[in-house]
Amino acid sequence: MSVPPEHIISLMKIVYCMAKEDLPLNKFKQLTHLGRAIEAPHLISENHPITYKNNICGRELLYSISSSIEDNIWKELSLASAIGIIVDESTDIDMESHLIIYVRYFINGVIKIRFLSLLEIENKDAKSIYSVITKPFIANKVDHKIFSFTSDGASVMQGKISGVEFCIYAKSVLKKIYAFFSNSSKRIQTLSTYQETLNNPQLKILKIFDVRWLSLYEAVNNICFSIEPLLDTFLHTI
Repeated sequence: MSVPPEHIISLMKIVYCMAKEDLPLNKFKQLTHLGRAIEAPHLISENHPITYKNNICGRELLYSISSSIEDNIWKELSLASAIGIIVDESTDIDMESHLIIYVRYFINGVIKIRFLSLLEIENKDAKSIYSVITKPFIANKVDHKIFSFTSDGASVMQGKISGVEFCIYAKSVLKKIYAFFSNSSKRIQTLSTYQETLNNPQLKILKIFDVRWLSLYEAVNNICFSIEPLLDTFLHTI
């Protein structure tokens, strides 16, 4: 037996209100009863065989709402010209560590700040946290738009040598260097000339592939062995 869509919409409104007010889902059934008591127009009768009023259905409705909101945020991020990440670490009642992720982005002349997700972290080292934070941005192909990172100031987040902030910045620099050379045969030739003049190995500036760690090593290695030729090339072309 089908359920009128208006009934589902009314239930989703109740769940959404509960989430906004931080109410537990085990109160979902009681609030549905309240809706009927005040004669909410679209809630079907208690005698209907399917009512979706238990807390399990409430959790599924909440997941559907949150997924829809998150999808809309990712759509906006794909259109945004720049993205900033704001991170805060939190611990739940079971002492499990999580990262609260907010995004700040510029779209249609407006700066927006939105809650994006709550991510569970198993390891608290910079490499693991960096991977957890950047994974969804890479999956949605917007990681190249990241321009800022804000955190609570802990050393694992903002360490100058191996902190999460440094990891994001370093990878961004590698991608920008590749982009600088990728569409210009003249710049590539200039780099090659300086490499030869300075007796440096003839190494190419390589693209980073997020699914291949070896590509990251090779890209960093080639840049490290080409620092002087790169600096001369930048001075010559910029």
